[in-house]
Amino acid sequence: MKWTRALIAISSILAPVLAARDYETHDYYAVHLRQGVRPEDVSLALDLHYDGPLGKLDDHHIFRTNRQHGYDHIDTARKELKWRRRKREAGSDEPHALDHVLLSQKQELHKRFPLVKRSVLPPLVQGARMQRRQGEAPVDAAVQKGIDLAKALDIGDPIFQEQWHLYNHVQLGHDINVTGVWAQGITGKNSTISIVDDGLDMDSDDLKDNYFAEGSYDFNDPGDDPKPRLSDDKHGTRCAGEVAAVKNDVCGVGVAYDSKVAGERILSKIISDADEAVAMNYAFEKNHIYSCSWGPPDDGTAMEGPGVLIRRAM
Repeated sequence: MKWTRALIAISSILAPVLAARDYETHDYYAVHLRQGVRPEDVSLALDLHYDGPLGKLDDHHIFRTNRQHGYDHIDTARKELKWRRRKREAGSDEPHALDHVLLSQKQELHKRFPLVKRSVLPPLVQGARMQRRQGEAPVDAAVQKGIDLAKALDIGDPIFQEQWHLYNHVQLGHDINVTGVWAQGITGKNSTISIVDDGLDMDSDDLKDNYFAEGSYDFNDPGDDPKPRLSDDKHGTRCAGEVAAVKNDVCGVGVAYDSKVAGERILSKIISDADEAVAMNYAFEKNHIYSCSWGPPDDGTAMEGPGVLIRRAM
């Protein structure tokens, strides 16, 4: 028995983290079980198929029905058991698998969409800021300092001097003050950032040398390669570049140009809370930081929060 459980544990680690799900033919349930309860026993008791663990969440699992139902299978079973026990039917007081279900959620594909990619300021706001900057000119000493800095750090990227968020030679001090950190040799080495977004172009000249395949996954078109597929799949690549664009002769550099960058593609199709939760800590043994530059629509006064599974994954 111990060897069997050990083999199940090993297989769950080696198996793909996310199997392709077909929400048109099956209902899926995210279930939190009491510690030590075997999901296979729950599957048998509730006549459900066990799909495997829910990412890296301890004691959380995914179950599915053999066909789609117009109701919540587990909630219905709970109500029936409660009714039988209230009626004191024979055998209803015996222990049941449902007694060990701490949380159950039928997965839906439409609850949190559309998610909005966080981007540059709207044109009106940008225009107002540009008007305030008219007449401002680069500070000569600061320009020279930027040139000397690039030389000292061996930065030959053609637009580095225009990356005002890294080093601003027009409005002094209006940057993230990172160049001194670079000078200390802190440039992102041995760190991996996961960009949870609409994919990233790992073949880009600015990203290919820093791309970390082991920490990447496509949750929209299940597979190991989160490469952009839609015409609008640009946001994740841009975010990845801001973080980890390498030093070369192309464009600019990332804020941590010696770091590794992974990608989790989730924004190009609707997905369930369970799959989003898996993406939030995918390969967390190897990915150190997760960047999520998106969210539900925000009107400035109210914004929908993430579901319980996503919060637990965070």
